[in-house]
Amino acid sequence: MNRKPFTPQPGTGYKNQGGGIFDCIDTTEQSDVFIMRNRVSGWTFNAHGVGIYEDNSIDWNYSTGGHFESVSGQQDKEKLSVKMIEFLQEQVPAALCTIDRFGGADDFIGCGHCFDGAEANGEEMNCDDCVVNKIFQEYAKEQERQKQDKTERERQEKIFGTAVQKWGKAAQVDMMIEESAELTKALLNERRGRDNNIAEEMADVWIMLEQMAVIFQNAGEVERIFREKVTRLDQRLNNRKGASGHE
Repeated sequence: MNRKPFTPQPGTGYKNQGGGIFDCIDTTEQSDVFIMRNRVSGWTFNAHGVGIYEDNSIDWNYSTGGHFESVSGQQDKEKLSVKMIEFLQEQVPAALCTIDRFGGADDFIGCGHCFDGAEANGEEMNCDDCVVNKIFQEYAKEQERQKQDKTERERQEKIFGTAVQKWGKAAQVDMMIEESAELTKALLNERRGRDNNIAEEMADVWIMLEQMAVIFQNAGEVERIFREKVTRLDQRLNNRKGASGHE
């Protein structure tokens, strides 16, 4: 089936070659990169190199920046705030204070030193243990960690997409099969008391699984199923009915 470069239009939904309907949310500064979202799951990502086929279905060379958003486009508010109640050394009523997604204080009631003129009255101020000071420091650290994680994830996704483009889908699927077999061999060697390289083979399989997500364009679906299976495993462990908890 012939494929040609395509420019999706924001606000329009398209059938994906791998299944599902994806809405084009917006364009980006790069002419061949578009923000797409799975209409059902809310999986949102940057689609690089979108192409269209004769049946009007689309796909893309690879994606970056994948994350879940609700269908309405609003992320879970619990992920956008840090609750002060997690801090024990409280000079501020923890239950009355949260930090919003932009780092600002929300519904804040101060400790007295900052808000009742203690400094002006010549009293010594010690903010080292103040929960407000701590929360802002932790917020800044967490934002930096998330920024670094996102940058590294996007770098990896680009590498995986480039690998698929360079060597082709068929060759990388064959490599997935080969790496899975090598991991199986390493596990058998360990069972038999022989030298093994399980960690290395696990890393190889992991890399190929990432490329499978590029090839089959199903990263969002895989993550959803993964979460469901982890929840199911947790339920089995908690039920303790004596049945095996293996997936």
